[in-house]
Amino acid sequence: EVDGTPALSPDGQTLALADVRLRWNSIQLVDVATGKRKDLSPDATSGEFVWFADANTVHTFDVGQKRARQWDVKSGEVRDLPAATRPPVAPKWPD
Repeated sequence: EVDGTPALSPDGQTLALADVRLRWNSIQLVDVATGKRKDLSPDATSGEFVWFADANTVHTFDVGQKRARQWDVKSGEVRDLPAATRPPVAPKWPD
């Protein structure tokens, strides 16, 4: 159901999902223990990547707009990140 990249918080308690199929252009947070979902963003765009800066901060990067933003998990407050911000490179799987 997710077209973007999922990200697990450093404390392992929250999963961030981008581009959820049933809620296009959204970022959702999922409580790992309960499965309860919360919309973090109703205005994300398609092609959004997510990653955690820390347990309470989600960063997003829109591939099409080349725009990075920072979301506060608790308040939902959002702010733009510097133009050069890009998602981290995923580690390679061992051979």
